[in-house]
Amino acid sequence: MNRKKSASKKSFISKLVGGEIFLELIRKKFLYIILVFALLLMRLTFSYRDERMLIKIDRMRDSIAIKSMISQELETELQQLGRPSEVYRKIKQQGLKLEQSRDVPGVIYIEKEEK
Repeated sequence: MNRKKSASKKSFISKLVGGEIFLELIRKKFLYIILVFALLLMRLTFSYRDERMLIKIDRMRDSIAIKSMISQELETELQQLGRPSEVYRKIKQQGLKLEQSRDVPGVIYIEKEEK
C-alpha cells in the first residue's frame, strides 16, 4: 500500500514536471481558454478606445475653458473702450475738435421721396 502511494506520487510529480497534466488540462478546456482570451482581448481593446476618448474630451474641455477666458477678456476690453469717458479721452489725445453735446437727444424724422 505504501508502494502504491509512493508510486502514484512519483507518477504525479513526473507528469507535472513533464507537462502532461498541463497538456491534458489544455485539451479538456481548449474552447474555454480561447473564449477567455477573446474576452480579454476585447476588454483591452475597448478600454484603450475609451481611454483615448476620455483624453480627447479632457483636451476639448481645456480648450473650451481657455476660449471662454479669452472671450471674457475681449468683452471686458470692448466695454472699457465703449465708455463715454474713454471715447472723450481718445478724442482729446488725437487732437480732434469734437465737443460733447449738451442737448438732449431727439428723434429725427426723414421724409421718403416718392418716385
